[in-house]
Amino acid sequence: MEPIQKLKQGYAHLLDAPVAAFESPGLTFVETGKRELPEWANWVITLWLLSMGPAVICSVAPRYTAVAQTLVESLKNESLLSPAMAGKARQLINAEGWQQREILYFPAQELPPVFRSAHMRPYPVEKLRPGIAGEAILKAFDGPVFVVRNQAEQIVAHAGIKKKGILREIAVGVGSAYRRKGMGTAVVATAVTEILAQEQLPVFIPDRLTNAASYALAHSLGFVKGAEMLFWEYEQPGWQGF
Repeated sequence: MEPIQKLKQGYAHLLDAPVAAFESPGLTFVETGKRELPEWANWVITLWLLSMGPAVICSVAPRYTAVAQTLVESLKNESLLSPAMAGKARQLINAEGWQQREILYFPAQELPPVFRSAHMRPYPVEKLRPGIAGEAILKAFDGPVFVVRNQAEQIVAHAGIKKKGILREIAVGVGSAYRRKGMGTAVVATAVTEILAQEQLPVFIPDRLTNAASYALAHSLGFVKGAEMLFWEYEQPGWQGF
């Protein structure tokens, strides 16, 4: 299956929508109880708008149907990532949790030769295992975590994998004193290698549209933009980790 088809299949499943909805221009409105359940870990996305090319899917919990219908009316003149859409969303639900994000995905089905070069992995990358230092990071992900340690054996960079069906979302963190040294590139390149070996799709979602460092890292590894999102999420309390 081509990577773009994996992207469509993966998000169709998460949105509780037919894959065919991504093949037709215009809006597909999905009212589903799935939006009351965690999308991953303890994060619940109650109202979720996702656009891929000319296709837009709105997946919403039944109790927020009226709000979603009002919000999608604004799409006639605005994109999901526009400040106007963000303002409209906050007017309709005046609460923390509104997010505007871009979905970046890895468009190749095989590992490019550059991933094997020394400059991509200038540091020893370790697959984190239970029972050793770094347990807290490991519990934050349901997939493998790859790390780089400093000379004091402290974890200073990590890339964790979130399992979302055929999608494997990569989250990266690098200590402030260790940035711009290639450590983030090393751990993410290792995560991409792992995901492709399992015939899944690597996905990277910068936490902010203004996070230039995350975008630069993703683009340097070959990730490309696949979709845009506007959604409202909240975190269920009492999460103990994986």
